[in-house]
Amino acid sequence: MRGVGVVSQAVALLEDSGGSAAVGELADSIGVSYSSLYRVFVAATGIGPKQFGEIVRYFRFVGGLLDGPADATAVLAALHGYYDQAHAARDFKRYTGVSATSFRAVQNGIAALMHGRSVQDG
Repeated sequence: MRGVGVVSQAVALLEDSGGSAAVGELADSIGVSYSSLYRVFVAATGIGPKQFGEIVRYFRFVGGLLDGPADATAVLAALHGYYDQAHAARDFKRYTGVSATSFRAVQNGIAALMHGRSVQDG
């Protein structure tokens, strides 16, 4: 049961930080070693806590793309913990297979569904 509690705490901390919390900081906050956190996290989720944090950051970035003007990508990247717009663009393409511009133009409906919105709310 301890492993599930550790993972739940780590997930909550990662989500609260927008995916920017370092794994070492998570481990310290929860009171476990880095290796123990990594091991139980992978066992429970299939991915490491760092990658989970990247996914949280990406998810929030996509949500910002839905809400913000088309020219605000650089600001959104910075707000969601990316080093620069190019870093955000690489993650975006890594997770979706398309550029953010293509996504906005063609696939905003998918993003809206990811964030629990109807396509009309977009």
